[in-house]
Amino acid sequence: MPSKKQGVSYIKVSSAHAGQRIDNFLFREYKSMPKSHIYRIIRSGELRVNGGRVKPSHKLAAEEQIRMPPLVYTASVPPRLLSADVETLSERIVYEDDELLVIDKPAHLAVHTGTAHSFGLIDLLKHKYPRNDIGLVHRLDKDTSGCLVVAKSREVLLRLQKLFRDSQVEKIYQALVVGHWQQPRRVSMPLRRVAQKQTVADNGYYAATDFSVIRLFKDYSLMSVSLITGRTHQIRVHAASCGHPVAGDKKYGDFANNRKLMQLGLKRIFLHADSISFNWNTKALSFETPLPNDLQKLIDQLEG
Repeated sequence: MPSKKQGVSYIKVSSAHAGQRIDNFLFREYKSMPKSHIYRIIRSGELRVNGGRVKPSHKLAAEEQIRMPPLVYTASVPPRLLSADVETLSERIVYEDDELLVIDKPAHLAVHTGTAHSFGLIDLLKHKYPRNDIGLVHRLDKDTSGCLVVAKSREVLLRLQKLFRDSQVEKIYQALVVGHWQQPRRVSMPLRRVAQKQTVADNGYYAATDFSVIRLFKDYSLMSVSLITGRTHQIRVHAASCGHPVAGDKKYGDFANNRKLMQLGLKRIFLHADSISFNWNTKALSFETPLPNDLQKLIDQLEG
């Protein structure tokens, strides 16, 4: 933790944080400080590591000393970070042990602080667990609900992230798509980010998704979707590229259908992280979260 000395803060890097980028390390140490401020003091040279300037991508080594300049910005709990928000999130913890958490993330809650929201899920958890080095193992989009895995230490974070990289985690989603999906299918289409959107591109990164039908409605299909890889917006782009965009998707979706579904009460994308399974410390862990009320109500209407 930072120690103050004559208006300047010094941090000695522990072996647990060796190999971490300095910008990511500072995001954790100064939880409520704007990222723009952290990048400014790094790039301006106000921040020093062992007396020298570094780039945001600098990988920390054990025993290095970080010199933080006197901070004009005072870290504090965001105004909206109320105990009620933390308590509400606590009720959505599906599983907890000394090393990790599995949370049923609600829709409309971002995982990180951003320009459009003063705090995210990670801020709530850091407020609830001030003695832990809380870290997100993977991400869900703001309007996607369901299973989210969180580590309680950096060592556990790295181990869990390796499971994800090595495809040792099974992630299954439920998605409502436009039109009738006919047969189970593995969609293998490489993806690349162009401007602010992901797109199918021959020179993109390998991405594969398994789709199978749970139930057909008049104009829609309720799907079970399994991620083989974990690219950004992968399910949404693959579904849209097959002619069956995810209902309520404002970026890749069918906008006429979105307006129709809004009249039925759908106010966000119909995408829910239904279950997650992986082996951990010789145990097979598997967790499921039910469809949230807003999505279930839409299904009930489509059935009627």
